Amino acid sequence: MRAISNARDARELFKQLITLPDADLPLAKAALAIAWEDQGGGYPTAALQQLDQMVAELASRLRGINDELQIIATLNGYLFTELGFRGNVVNYEDPLNSYLDHVLAGRVGIPITLSVVYLEVGWRLGLPVSGVGLPGHFLVRYTTADATEVFIDPFHRGRLWTRDECLHRIRSVHSHTTPAQIHALLQAPTRRMIIVRMLRNLKHDFVARSQFRPALASVERILLVEPDLSEELRDRGLLRSHLGDLHGALRDLERYVQRVPHAPDLAELRRYAAVMTEQLAYNN
Repeated sequence: MRAISNARDARELFKQLITLPDADLPLAKAALAIAWEDQGGGYPTAALQQLDQMVAELASRLRGINDELQIIATLNGYLFTELGFRGNVVNYEDPLNSYLDHVLAGRVGIPITLSVVYLEVGWRLGLPVSGVGLPGHFLVRYTTADATEVFIDPFHRGRLWTRDECLHRIRSVHSHTTPAQIHALLQAPTRRMIIVRMLRNLKHDFVARSQFRPALASVERILLVEPDLSEELRDRGLLRSHLGDLHGALRDLERYVQRVPHAPDLAELRRYAAVMTEQLAYNN
């Protein structure tokens, strides 16, 4: 019963946090609410204390440093050389890589969670850092006083990217992007967008393991953040069907079809819905 209570408390905290204006949304706390719900136990306050300790140490080291490239070098040296934060290249799709408390404790993760560590540290130090949500990869951008953009890759121990490398990454995935689309992709994602991307990573990892209940929990939280994401409504229906909630699954798929009447997967979903309807009729 305690595990159920923890999950409910964690979900309630997540709901409260995402009602805040985006600029006031505490990204680390929201990420830790996700970790708390999925892993059980108590709220991982030790992770916030770790962040505070890192910020205090860096504030001392940065005192008197005005050169912005030296500031970046100091951050990178402390986080990636001294503390050893790095990408998990061995078990990239392990869901633990998406839990901020686990990343802070083990100092390994995937691009977005490692970037959240960097962003949280930078924001607390008052530094001009933001996220960069490239296709299939996530970076941190430091914008200097003269508007120079420095792209930092926390997954690869703080390696610096050029803007041309970012453009190449975009074009390698989206070959026919317009300048306007490229500009949009390079814009800093909101904190809500970062949370949604983290939850989508979790959904992907859990589905790959046929762990449908935690995958469903990820989709539920995505829809709390962005209720209008039709593909997540569809995925919630499919996951509900895997878990035996056929009535809920049919409701979600019906709403998805209403929202996206020309969806490319429409015929397949209708066949799937017909099978569920027959199963419900048989059970009755």
